Formats: sequence, structure tokens, C-alpha cells
Amino acid sequence: RSTPKPSSAASDVYKRQPLMDAIREGHTAVANLLVRHGAKLKWDAADDVSTVEYRPPKVSMFVAVLSARGHTTHRDALRHTWLGTSAQRPAAGSTWDYGFFVRAGQCAPGHCLKMSQQPMRGDVVTLQVDDTYDRLGPKVLRMLQWVTETVDCNVVLKVDEDTWVDAPATAQALKHVTAASAFYGGRLAHEYPVWREGKWKVSRKDVPSVNHSDYALGGAYALSRSTAQQAVMTLYAGRTPMIANVEDVTISLAVRAAGVAPAAIDGFRGSDQPRTSTRGHHSCCAEGVLAYHKPAGGMHICDDCYRRRHGLPVQRSARAREVREAAAKAGEAKATEDGGLAQGGRGARGRGRGRRGRGRRRCLLY
Repeated sequence: RSTPKPSSAASDVYKRQPLMDAIREGHTAVANLLVRHGAKLKWDAADDVSTVEYRPPKVSMFVAVLSARGHTTHRDALRHTWLGTSAQRPAAGSTWDYGFFVRAGQCAPGHCLKMSQQPMRGDVVTLQVDDTYDRLGPKVLRMLQWVTETVDCNVVLKVDEDTWVDAPATAQALKHVTAASAFYGGRLAHEYPVWREGKWKVSRKDVPSVNHSDYALGGAYALSRSTAQQAVMTLYAGRTPMIANVEDVTISLAVRAAGVAPAAIDGFRGSDQPRTSTRGHHSCCAEGVLAYHKPAGGMHICDDCYRRRHGLPVQRSARAREVREAAAKAGEAKATEDGGLAQGGRGARGRGRGRRGRGRRRCLLY
């Protein structure tokens, strides 16, 4: 589609064009004024077919969200929860941006674009790679390659679609990380057993030990740009194994080969941790949470309490309800699909790897 059809979506593109032009031309001050005076980028599911190419500006942190081609509803759910909510909160000097990464399938020999030439349209990047769960390793590799070749950032924050993120607070918490730093961190898996069968099976050739070395769980982890580049080069050179079905272990092994050990980030949490909620609140509502993997009940549970805490209006519109219901249904479907994984999953600590509520929005400058 070289030209958008006349529609509300095309009209929205026209309305937000002044802001996109300001961002593209690097006029940060103009962009800030436009945002504050109502020219916000109100992305929604219609923008999944956007023909507008977008190049992220220089930012402190770039959030790379793993998605799948058919997950339009999931992306829209994120745009209407933590992505939209985070846009309303300043990051105290830090800046952040984000993108969704989906597949286009394998390209024909001689017709593959260079990674840096694959454009972001709207807030979606289409990679020439498979999109199945058992091929996440190569997909994450291509995603990190795209970010490091395309985005001028200090930190790459990789997150799953079923992870809620306080983007401004995370950018602020990681402001000490420079692009050249040796940094890799998240919620650490400590002495998780290596499974030889099942969804996350790993061969003895790739990992001969009984337990994995500590690594950052895949729901959310952060790398400095330099560390991400080293991981990409290490994997392409074949110095560490590509374990296609266990992407977080794959990245950890590559990072360790570059001499970088994982660091624990206290605010990165997940649903397999004890819930210390009070008054019926989910534990993702606790003070200090930066990223929460698989919140029970969906993204809106975390988002609502976050909005109340910071004095933001809780979304009660018909559109918000529609998105929440869709996200909840997607989560329930995935929970049913993964129902048997608790007994055969990654370790006695019960590591779940489902894909719940997923969605989208565009560049944020403060």
C-alpha cells in the first residue's frame, strides 16, 4: 500500500504530521510544545498498516517489544495501557522510544534487505525472520541487530508483549548506563535446571551443565548498546550457540562470552514471585516496580493502580473497555495453551513463558 486509503486512520496521520515532522527533523522543543498542546500521537490498531516511515531519534532508552504479525489486538492493548500511560509521565531528563517487532517470513536469496534498511512503519518493524515461538532466538538476534544499527540509544530494553513497563521510571533507573558501558541486567534466574525435553529443551552440546548460569529472564532485560552489539557479533560469529527456543539463555551466553556478567535489577519482577498485595491490589502495583512480566488479570490491572498513584485519570471509555476485554481474552487463550507447562516448565520455580496482552504508540520526548 503506497498510499493510505481515505479513512479515519489516514486523517489521524494527517493530524499528527506536524509532530512527526518535528521529531524527524530533530526539533525537540517544537515536539514538546506540540505534545503539551494536544498534538499527541494517538496510535491504534489501524496504524498496524501505516505507510508512514519513522526513524527513532536519539534517546536514552529504546524499548524493543517482541510481537507477532497477527497480534494487532495485543499491540493495541499495550498502546492503550502502559505505552500511553508512560507517555503522560516525564522521565526527569531521560528520553525513551519504542517499537514492535514482527516477522515477514524468510526473504528469497539475493532479495534480502540489509537490517538497517528495513524501515519502521508507524511503530512496527517487520523483520525477515520466522515468527514462531521455537524460533525466538534468531528473531531476538535480528531485533537487537536492527536496534543497534538504526537507533542512537544508550540502553536497549527487550520486553515481551505480556510485560507491563513503567517506561519513564525504567529510563531514569538506567540513566547511569552509557552506550559504551558493559551492562546486561534484569530479573535473574539463579541456578535454573537445564531441561533436556519439552518446550525449553537444550542439548548437552549447547549447555553441558546441569544448571544454567545466572541469566536475565526473557520477560524484560536491558543491555547497553555496546553490549547488545557484542552479543550480536558473537552469535553471528558462532562463538556461542544459537538456542532458538530459549532466547534469553542464548543472549546471556553471548553476553558472558563478551565478558559481561548479568546484574539484578530490583524493579524487574514477575507473576511467579510471591504476591504481597494488599487490599486486593496486584503486586505489580507495589512501589518501585519497573517492569512486571505476566500480570494476572491483564495489563490494565497494573495500569489502573499506576494511574491512581500518580493522579492520572483511570481509563473508563468504551474503547478502553474493548481493549481490556480483548487483552483479557488473549491472556486467557494463552493461559489455556500453556496450561500444562507448570509441571514441565523451566525449573521448580515455575517459570511461565506465556504471551498475554500486547499493543502500541509512538515516540516520546521529554
